[in-house]
Amino acid sequence: MRLYFLWLLLIPLFVLNACASNNNQTLSIDTTDFAFTPNQWTVNAGQRITLKLTNQSGSEHEWVLLKKGEEVTMPFDADDEARIEFESEVEPGNVKISFFPAPDEAGLYRIVCGIPGHLEAGMEGTLNVK
Repeated sequence: MRLYFLWLLLIPLFVLNACASNNNQTLSIDTTDFAFTPNQWTVNAGQRITLKLTNQSGSEHEWVLLKKGEEVTMPFDADDEARIEFESEVEPGNVKISFFPAPDEAGLYRIVCGIPGHLEAGMEGTLNVK
Protein backbone atom coordinates (compact mmCIF):
# COMPACT_ATOMS: atom_id res chain seq x y z
CA MET A 1 0.00 0.00 0.00
CA ARG A 2 2.84 2.40 0.85
CA LEU A 3 4.44 1.78 -2.54
CA TYR A 4 1.16 2.67 -4.25
CA PHE A 5 1.06 6.05 -2.48
CA LEU A 6 4.70 6.68 -3.28
CA TRP A 7 3.98 6.18 -6.98
CA LEU A 8 1.01 8.53 -6.76
CA LEU A 9 3.37 11.20 -5.46
CA LEU A 10 6.19 10.53 -7.93
CA ILE A 11 4.22 10.27 -11.19
CA PRO A 12 3.30 14.00 -11.28
CA LEU A 13 6.97 14.88 -10.72
CA PHE A 14 8.03 12.75 -13.71
CA VAL A 15 5.35 14.34 -15.88
CA LEU A 16 6.34 17.89 -14.86
CA ASN A 17 10.01 17.16 -15.50
CA ALA A 18 9.24 15.77 -18.97
CA CYS A 19 7.14 18.81 -19.83
CA ALA A 20 9.81 21.21 -18.61
CA SER A 21 12.56 19.57 -20.66
CA ASN A 22 10.43 19.81 -23.82
CA ASN A 23 10.07 23.56 -23.31
CA ASN A 24 13.81 24.23 -23.64
CA GLN A 25 15.60 25.54 -26.73
CA THR A 26 19.35 25.75 -27.25
CA LEU A 27 20.97 28.59 -29.16
CA SER A 28 24.49 27.60 -30.23
CA ILE A 29 26.47 30.66 -31.27
CA ASP A 30 30.05 31.08 -32.45
CA THR A 31 31.73 34.41 -31.77
CA THR A 32 34.56 35.51 -34.03
CA ASP A 33 36.44 38.79 -34.22
CA PHE A 34 33.35 40.95 -34.83
CA ALA A 35 30.45 38.60 -35.63
CA PHE A 36 27.91 36.23 -34.13
CA THR A 37 27.30 33.10 -36.24
CA PRO A 38 24.42 32.78 -36.71
CA ASN A 39 23.20 36.31 -36.00
CA GLN A 40 19.43 35.71 -36.10
CA TRP A 41 17.41 33.43 -33.84
CA THR A 42 13.73 32.61 -33.27
CA VAL A 43 12.32 31.46 -29.93
CA ASN A 44 8.90 31.15 -28.32
CA ALA A 45 7.85 33.74 -25.76
CA GLY A 46 8.61 32.66 -22.20
CA GLN A 47 10.54 29.59 -23.36
CA ARG A 48 13.57 28.53 -21.35
CA ILE A 49 16.70 29.16 -23.43
CA THR A 50 20.06 27.46 -23.13
CA LEU A 51 22.68 29.78 -24.59
CA LYS A 52 25.92 28.12 -25.74
CA LEU A 53 28.55 30.69 -26.69
CA THR A 54 31.75 29.42 -28.33
CA ASN A 55 34.45 32.07 -28.54
CA GLN A 56 36.68 31.41 -31.54
CA SER A 57 38.63 34.65 -31.30
CA GLY A 58 41.39 36.14 -29.21
CA SER A 59 39.21 38.63 -27.37
CA GLU A 60 36.34 38.48 -24.88
CA HIS A 61 32.78 38.76 -26.23
CA GLU A 62 29.34 39.42 -24.75
CA TRP A 63 25.93 38.34 -26.03
CA VAL A 64 23.63 41.11 -24.81
CA LEU A 65 19.85 40.88 -25.25
CA LEU A 66 18.30 44.33 -25.09
CA LYS A 67 14.80 44.95 -23.81
CA LYS A 68 12.16 45.27 -26.53
CA GLY A 69 12.41 48.54 -28.45
CA GLU A 70 15.63 49.59 -26.71
CA GLU A 71 18.65 51.00 -28.51
CA VAL A 72 22.08 51.63 -27.06
CA THR A 73 24.32 54.66 -27.19
CA MET A 74 27.70 54.53 -28.86
CA PRO A 75 29.94 53.43 -27.36
CA PHE A 76 28.09 50.71 -25.43
CA ASP A 77 28.90 51.35 -21.77
CA ALA A 78 27.50 51.56 -18.23
CA ASP A 79 24.85 54.06 -19.40
CA ASP A 80 23.21 51.19 -21.31
CA GLU A 81 22.87 48.77 -18.37
CA ALA A 82 19.19 49.67 -17.78
CA ARG A 83 18.39 48.64 -21.37
CA ILE A 84 19.63 45.05 -20.91
CA GLU A 85 17.24 42.09 -20.59
CA PHE A 86 20.02 39.43 -20.34
CA GLU A 87 23.75 39.15 -20.98
CA SER A 88 26.46 36.50 -21.03
CA GLU A 89 30.23 36.89 -21.45
CA VAL A 90 32.70 34.39 -22.88
CA GLU A 91 36.49 34.51 -22.60
CA PRO A 92 38.77 33.92 -25.62
CA GLY A 93 38.90 30.27 -26.71
CA ASN A 94 36.24 29.19 -24.19
CA VAL A 95 32.67 27.91 -24.25
CA LYS A 96 30.08 29.44 -21.92
CA ILE A 97 26.67 27.91 -21.24
CA SER A 98 24.00 29.98 -19.54
CA PHE A 99 20.24 29.96 -19.20
CA PHE A 100 17.53 32.59 -19.41
CA PRO A 101 13.80 32.83 -20.10
CA ALA A 102 12.86 34.31 -23.47
CA PRO A 103 10.95 37.58 -23.11
CA ASP A 104 7.20 37.18 -22.62
CA GLU A 105 6.32 39.76 -25.26
CA ALA A 106 6.54 38.77 -28.93
CA GLY A 107 8.60 40.91 -31.28
CA LEU A 108 12.11 41.63 -32.48
CA TYR A 109 14.85 42.17 -29.92
CA ARG A 110 18.30 43.54 -30.65
CA ILE A 111 21.42 41.56 -29.70
CA VAL A 112 24.77 43.35 -29.36
CA CYS A 113 28.28 42.60 -28.20
CA GLY A 114 28.92 44.81 -25.19
CA ILE A 115 32.72 44.81 -25.46
CA PRO A 116 33.95 48.34 -26.37
CA GLY A 117 34.32 48.75 -30.12
CA HIS A 118 32.62 45.46 -31.07
CA LEU A 119 29.15 46.88 -31.72
CA GLU A 120 30.69 49.72 -33.67
CA ALA A 121 32.45 47.06 -35.81
CA GLY A 122 29.07 45.44 -36.57
CA MET A 123 28.82 42.69 -33.94
CA GLU A 124 25.06 42.47 -33.51
CA GLY A 125 22.05 40.27 -34.24
CA THR A 126 18.29 39.87 -33.85
CA LEU A 127 16.19 37.64 -31.59
CA ASN A 128 12.68 37.05 -32.94
CA VAL A 129 10.29 36.15 -30.11
CA LYS A 130 7.04 34.54 -31.27
